[in-house]
This record gives sequence, structure tokens and C-alpha cells, in this order.
Amino acid sequence: MTIKTLSKEVLIEKFNREEISKADLGKLRRICLKETLDKILQCNSDDIAGYLSLNKSKIDRAKLAKLMGYGTTTDSLRQTYKDEIEEVESVLRNRGVITGVVKSNKEVHSENIEGFTTFIQARLEMNKPAYFWPVNNNGRLFQRVIWAMCLDQPIEQIKSAPNFFYDEPIRALIADIDAKLACGELLKTLDYASESALDEMSDCMTSSALRAARQQIKKLQEQKAALREENKKLEKENDKLEEGKVELENELNLYKQKGKSLSSLNKKSDIKLQSVR
Repeated sequence: MTIKTLSKEVLIEKFNREEISKADLGKLRRICLKETLDKILQCNSDDIAGYLSLNKSKIDRAKLAKLMGYGTTTDSLRQTYKDEIEEVESVLRNRGVITGVVKSNKEVHSENIEGFTTFIQARLEMNKPAYFWPVNNNGRLFQRVIWAMCLDQPIEQIKSAPNFFYDEPIRALIADIDAKLACGELLKTLDYASESALDEMSDCMTSSALRAARQQIKKLQEQKAALREENKKLEKENDKLEEGKVELENELNLYKQKGKSLSSLNKKSDIKLQSVR
């Protein structure tokens, strides 16, 4: 059976009609990724630099996602297309185009905190009165959106606020903004009530799914433990049966030997009787 491969044009038509399946969308993005990476490889060193991160340590995932289009996000590039991108990065590194060193998680964490702090403080200055603060359905700072603004990325590409938002001093900084919003010190806001409500609903559904999954895992673990105990009991019973089997075989062999002895004695008795006659 021959599987028909859809062309890029057909996939684009399906995307534009909002009739594309998840699998076909993945195929379309993979085609666009290959075309974009091939284009980067064909560029000269100066042009390639425009596709790289600031420290020239890798291909900028945000720029790559934007070039590919069709709803591609930096998350999908990191998770789904990681191998393809790193293969091209290896080629560029060998060509001497990629020269920077990839930063450690600790370095990235520190830079993110520093960058976000600078971003917020600049907007809290008195000479920035016209800045509109994104507000959620509770009237507090919408953390996912403010992080998207800091990164200068579409909010659709940001699934949630980063974990360092829960660390000091960022947590205190956000709490200070929430207090200013509550007291009316920051009057200009952008209403993201519906989006934040959807986030809460999604989080609630995710939490419920996680709880259900944890309960299922716990149930399976308990069943596994019960089966392990049952197997131990069966093994002990089997060992006893094996011991009984050995004892029976020993007794059987003993009876066989006695039978042979008796048979031998009977034969000798018959010979003696015959000789007497």
C-alpha cells in the first residue's frame, strides 16, 4: 500500500482553511524548517550572524520560529526539532560561524532575573507614565503576559511565567506591582481577564489530570506490590512443593531399593528350595 505524501502547497491550503490535522501541521513545519535551515547554510558568514543569538553560540530559536511561521513556537523547536537544528549548528560551528559558548542553566537563570528586573524597573520610573500594565481577571499583574512583553514575543508563544518568578527578589518585585495596582498608583492597564480565566481553567484541568494520573499510578503501584507479595507466597509454596517432591522421590527410591532387595531374597530362597529337592 502506497502512502500519499502531501505537498507543501496542499498543506498550506489546509492550514489556511483551518482544516489541517496535528500530524499534517507537523509535516508542514518540518518542511519549512528544512527550507529555512538550508537557506541559512547557503548564506555567507555575515548573513548567518543575523540568525544567531547575541553571543553567537547557537541559532536564535525565536528568530527561527518567526521565519518558519504556521504557529511555530520556540518550545516546539526545542522539543520536536532539536536534533535537526543542532545538526546544522554543528556544521556552522565547524565552519567557524558559531563561535560563542552555550551558557549554563545557572548563567541563563541569573541573566533572566537581571534582565527582567531591569525591564520592570525601567517601566516603574516616573518618566514612563504611559506604560500599560497587563492585568489578569483578579486585577493583578498578568505574569505570563509581562514575561512575553519582556521577551518581546507574542503571548501565544509563552505558555506560562518562568519558575524564577517565584524566587526572591522577583516575587517581591511582582508583589510590589500588585500593591501599586490595587492602590491605583498604576492607572494604565491592559485587560487580559478572559485570557487569564482561560489559563486558570487550563491549569485546573491540568491539575485534575495530574491528580487522576497520580491516583492511577498509586493504584498500579499498590497492585504491583500486591502481586509481588502474592508471587513471594507462590514462590514459598512452590519451594515447599519442590521439597515435598524431593522427599517423595527419595521415599520412592527407597521403596524401589527395598523392592529390589526383597526380589533378590525371593530369588535366593527359590534357589535354596530347588537345591533341597
